[in-house]
Amino acid sequence: MLGSRVGIGAIIISEFAIAIMGYLVLTGNYTLTGEPYYEGRLGDWMSGGTTLLLLSWVVMSGLRMLQEGFEKAQTQVERMVAQMREEKEKLTGSVDEQTRELLTKTNQLNAAAYIAKQTTESTNLESLLENSVNLISERFNFYHAGIFLINEREDYANLQAASSEGGKRMIERGHRLRIGSQGIVGYVASEKKPRIALDVGKDAAFFDNPELPLTRSEVALPLVAREKIIGVLDIQSTEPEAFTKSDIAIFQTLADQIAAAIENVRLLSESH
Repeated sequence: MLGSRVGIGAIIISEFAIAIMGYLVLTGNYTLTGEPYYEGRLGDWMSGGTTLLLLSWVVMSGLRMLQEGFEKAQTQVERMVAQMREEKEKLTGSVDEQTRELLTKTNQLNAAAYIAKQTTESTNLESLLENSVNLISERFNFYHAGIFLINEREDYANLQAASSEGGKRMIERGHRLRIGSQGIVGYVASEKKPRIALDVGKDAAFFDNPELPLTRSEVALPLVAREKIIGVLDIQSTEPEAFTKSDIAIFQTLADQIAAAIENVRLLSESH
C-alpha cells in the first residue's frame, strides 16, 4: 500500500531474513527454544521462502491493480466533471447571448413601432422624410440615414432626406444615383430587395464617399407601395458588422411603414 518499491524492498528483506534464519538453524548456530518446535530441512525453509514470495507478489499485484483501477476511475470522473463544467459554461454563454439578442430585438421593435407611429401622423412629405431619417438615426444610434425617391422616368434615385451633415451637403448638390448601376442604393432600386454591404471585398467600393468617410457597414431597403418601388431607405453605421440578416426583417417592416406613409401623403396632396 506504500508503493511497489517499498513492497519489493519488504519482500527482499523478508526473504533475506528467512535465508539467514534457515542457515543459522540448519547449521546449529542458533537453537530454537520452546516446545514444540521443528527445525525442518533445507527444502522446508526454501518452500516457506517461496510461499512467502508468491503470496507477497499476489498481494502486491492485487493492490497495484486496485490502485490503477482507482486512478483510472478518478481520471474518468475528473474528465466528466471538466466536460460538464465546459458544457455549463457554453450553456451559460449561449443563454446570455440569446438574452442580449432578445433584448436588442425588443429595443429595435419598440424603436421601429415608435418611428412608424410618428411617420403616419405626418401630412407633409418633406417633414415626413426628415422626421423618418432623424428618428432612425436617433433611436438606433446610426451614423447616417437617408431616403432616396425614384424620379418620374424611373432611371434615378434622388436623395431627398438625410440625418447626417454629410448627407445634407449631398442633398444641396442634388445627389442622385442611377438605378441598377450605382452603389447599393442603385442595386436595391433595380432588384427591389434589401441588401447589406460591408467595408470588405467587392462591397468596399460602395464606401468611397468623402461626405460619409466613417461608414463601415450599410443596409439599403426598398420602399414599396402598391407593389411599386418608390424609393430606397439607406442606413449606414460606423461599426464594421452592424447589420445582420435577422435585422433586415425589422428594418424592412419599418421601410414598408415609411413607404405607406409617403404614399398616403402623396394621395392626400393629390386629393387636395
